[in-house]
Amino acid sequence: MKKIKITCEGSDIANINDLINLQGDLKGLSKENMRKLKGSIIKYGFTTPVFVWGDKNRKYILDGVQRLKALKQLLKEGYEIDYIPIVNIKAKNKKEAKEKLLHIASQYGVYKRNGIQKFIIDEIDIDSISNTVEIPYLELFAEKAEYVEESITPYNFVHILISIPLGKYHKYSQVIDKLKSDKNIEVEISGNW
Repeated sequence: MKKIKITCEGSDIANINDLINLQGDLKGLSKENMRKLKGSIIKYGFTTPVFVWGDKNRKYILDGVQRLKALKQLLKEGYEIDYIPIVNIKAKNKKEAKEKLLHIASQYGVYKRNGIQKFIIDEIDIDSISNTVEIPYLELFAEKAEYVEESITPYNFVHILISIPLGKYHKYSQVIDKLKSDKNIEVEISGNW
């Protein structure tokens, strides 16, 4: 048997079969991303504890549903794992646990292209991680990981994009003509149909 390494610590441990999905169908995972997630677990081990809320001898998953789905597939494929590291999250009831689940699942930060480029430059081999991570813009750096500082020249115009529903241009034509007459404004019009 091939063993999944545990490469993190939690405040407790649990058997994978004792953990209950509280999310239901809140989030999905494409086949491609499932493949990447399984590859990540095989390569790096189980690297992040599962967040759970306990209620009457039950442990509900607040964060880790997709990782556990991947683990269950790996178990069917002949891998084994001894236990799952967990972190217990306190909530007074199921409603509060669900609210905390949404809080945990929220992604407040957004990957920035230049930020990713600076982060990976000279230290990370993109080809070695591209099959195990899902990060926007990563494929742009696969051939040449080199940070390029972009110079920004001031733009002396206000650029306005106006999207107009089909058949409604006449309704807004006077306003558009007035905007176009100003030499400091650049107007772009698109149809919204």
